[in-house]
Amino acid sequence: MKEIEFFINAGLHDRFFVPFRFLLSKENLPDEIESVVLLDLSTNTVFPVQYLAIDNSIEFSFIFPFLKAYEKRKLKLLINGEREIGYSNIRTEDTGKEIRVYVDDFHAISYRYIDVVKPYIYPVRVSNGMSITDDGPKDHPHHRSLYVAHGDINGVDVWSEGPDHGYIRHGLFKRIVSGPVYAQIEAINTWTDKYGNPLLEETRIVRLWNIPSKDWFIDFNIELVAKYGDIKFGDTKEGGILSVRVAPTVTVSSGYGKIVNSWNGINEREVWGKRAMWCDYTGKLDNDIYGIAVFDNIRNFRYPTYWHARDYGLMTANMFGWTYFTGDKTNRGDYLLEKGKSLKFSYRVYVHKGDHKDARVSEVFINYIYPPLIEF
Repeated sequence: MKEIEFFINAGLHDRFFVPFRFLLSKENLPDEIESVVLLDLSTNTVFPVQYLAIDNSIEFSFIFPFLKAYEKRKLKLLINGEREIGYSNIRTEDTGKEIRVYVDDFHAISYRYIDVVKPYIYPVRVSNGMSITDDGPKDHPHHRSLYVAHGDINGVDVWSEGPDHGYIRHGLFKRIVSGPVYAQIEAINTWTDKYGNPLLEETRIVRLWNIPSKDWFIDFNIELVAKYGDIKFGDTKEGGILSVRVAPTVTVSSGYGKIVNSWNGINEREVWGKRAMWCDYTGKLDNDIYGIAVFDNIRNFRYPTYWHARDYGLMTANMFGWTYFTGDKTNRGDYLLEKGKSLKFSYRVYVHKGDHKDARVSEVFINYIYPPLIEF
């Protein structure tokens, strides 16, 4: 058995259900890894660990339930040991049209990739089994639950589903993995015009973290590559790199919903066209309040993003539609991506019970952009 000791340091904030990831060189690890667990030396508690080979390293991932501000814990990684723990497990099922992600027998999300205009995630189920998102509502059938798209790529509309729209075509899956800590889907997509002519290539990595309460974290890492020529991302409000369409009873228009951003702006009047670090949409599902938040990442292009958020149920991170959001037609948000170069975006989607205060959305955001430290 290989044992590796290290510390986690909470820093200035209370931490709860924080995902951790770190890399270790393969040179310092056993040739074959059959099992990994994490031992908290202060409580003798064992936690699950998931591992993934990345080039010449192994990435280890785990979720730690709670740390107080300024607290420092000593942990030990046990590789190929004999300890066993009971913990819910994530598994995936490929139907040929969608990747279904289950936590034990609970169907959490599906990644739909065949017979669609653009790959997207639906459903996004909360703890009561209902989906907090809507797939193609009648008022905006192109709003596909939780999705990636933009309305002006070299003049091509890769957003709507009108007569001349473009497509995001699934190419292949580079990797699909699952275990006790997360499920990950890594896909290569091609953005095209209506005739199938390629515009750009996309690598999309979606990771759902196994939070025991079913308050999911869904991480998106998106790389857009100008593989076929220069690409102009046009100034339009009809787009956004990551977008959400919430279920009907969650919308503000239903009388039950509420939009809140990181500056405490409320609903479309105070949120639409404003820059913010995160945006949260909450409302009623059955008789309980649930929400879905999108966190912009401090490393993202034009952080913090503008938000195209509507009372009827849309919430999208849009960093290009400047003339619409500012009202200044001379201040354009177009961006030219030269051939061979790429744009990278990272987001965390937080699916939670309760409103933004109950779910401590602002604190969860801090955990995302300023996570606790790992010290070896």
